[in-house]
Amino acid sequence: MEGPRKWSKVWAEEGTEAQEEEMSCFARTQLLLCFLSVGWSYANLILWGSLNSLIGVCVVI
Repeated sequence: MEGPRKWSKVWAEEGTEAQEEEMSCFARTQLLLCFLSVGWSYANLILWGSLNSLIGVCVVI
């Protein structure tokens, strides 16, 4: 019975390593998505701000 137990322990250790890599990849993806959404928000603010000022100028003229 020594064999299967030893292998299950090895698999468990390998599994945790793979899980850690997966988590760091997931964390990096989350960070990237966060940066993208923040950048998108700023881009929208700038875009809509310039559009609103253009519309405002057109209305004034």
